[in-house]
Amino acid sequence: MLIYFTIFSVFVFSVIMSAIVGFLVYQTGYRFLPSTVIRHILGIGVAVLIGCLMTNLLLFGIWYFYVAVIGVAIILYIVFIKSSINTEQR
Repeated sequence: MLIYFTIFSVFVFSVIMSAIVGFLVYQTGYRFLPSTVIRHILGIGVAVLIGCLMTNLLLFGIWYFYVAVIGVAIILYIVFIKSSINTEQR
């Protein structure tokens, strides 16, 4: 039972960290990149790279963890972007 909790917590940690780092790269892109498309692509790319790196380091490279971490991290990244756009419009 403890192994499932450990795997789940590592999964959640990897997803949250990769989405946050991708979002931070997107936010810092305002100073350097004029195009929003390039910022989105760069943010998603960093989220994918960090997700792969974290999964490789923490879960020993099991392929389906890569897919799950990257998929959920991109969804969380999009949620972060949408919520930041909504707070800027208020």
